[in-house]
Amino acid sequence: MKNGFTLVELMIVITVISILAVISVPIYQSYLVRSQVINVISHIDTYKTFINYTYSQQGSCPTQTEINQIYNTESINSYIKSVRLTSPDKNTCNILFELKNNISHRIANKHINYNLTVSDNDSSNWTCTSTDIGNIYLPSDCQ
Repeated sequence: MKNGFTLVELMIVITVISILAVISVPIYQSYLVRSQVINVISHIDTYKTFINYTYSQQGSCPTQTEINQIYNTESINSYIKSVRLTSPDKNTCNILFELKNNISHRIANKHINYNLTVSDNDSSNWTCTSTDIGNIYLPSDCQ
């Protein structure tokens, strides 16, 4: 009686492991990208809170200088390259976040845009969009 595996049994095991790897590696990579986007969005909440506060106190969006002060002190997140306040007016504040290139190539140098709209009865609503990050990587409220 022989001990051990036959060549056919070993080939079957190797084939099964290969199929599992082909299926699981892309899923894992997608998970990593989504976790990086979630990390960025968690840091964006700092900006949203500041903009809400500024708007409630002054009735207008903060200035780019004020946004830059947050960016310069927010050293925790190494994924945000720049933060720009774009086209603020009486009832909206639009802020554009550009991501760095030290993250997954699927989202490197891409953008996430948040827009605050304030209605006449002082209720506010944030919307999130991205034109260059795939919906598969974005949370459902940004799609």
